[in-house]
Amino acid sequence: MVTERVRAIINELQKATELYRATKHQYEWAQVQFESAREQFAGVRKLATDSLTTFDWIDWRLQNPDVRYAGMPIGEAIQEVLRDHAYEQANLVVRGVEKRYMHLLPLEGIPARLEMGGYDFRTLTPAREVNAALIHLSGVQKYVNGYAIENHAEVLAEVKRWPASTWEPI
Repeated sequence: MVTERVRAIINELQKATELYRATKHQYEWAQVQFESAREQFAGVRKLATDSLTTFDWIDWRLQNPDVRYAGMPIGEAIQEVLRDHAYEQANLVVRGVEKRYMHLLPLEGIPARLEMGGYDFRTLTPAREVNAALIHLSGVQKYVNGYAIENHAEVLAEVKRWPASTWEPI
């Protein structure tokens, strides 16, 4: 004999099951659409990096900071974060805002910048993903206090050669 309480629980369980199935279906559909959009964005982004001038590319990135690292493999995105950091710090030195070129970025700063720039982490542990990617990542140097793009000295020299009108934060 099924009591009213048991019928109510079974009824709620069935409603929750139907909601779960419908939501799972919507999630899977959205996930496919997202992956498709990410792939398209990555392709157009690659074309843009190959076609635009350095200053046009920088300008686009300044106007779209929320997708600066979207659609990129993690290693490439980390290299971009460190390169961006080097350029930002070089700009500060060249403009006289800072006296020292602080090209190092602490490990904790990398996931935060990636997230702000639209990078889509695959897990709920971004720091682990970044740390794992850094282990064998070329073009990056590890220091006691953080990481830097390998050619950080060349970045500073390049920024010093730019016309003064371009000395703005990246």
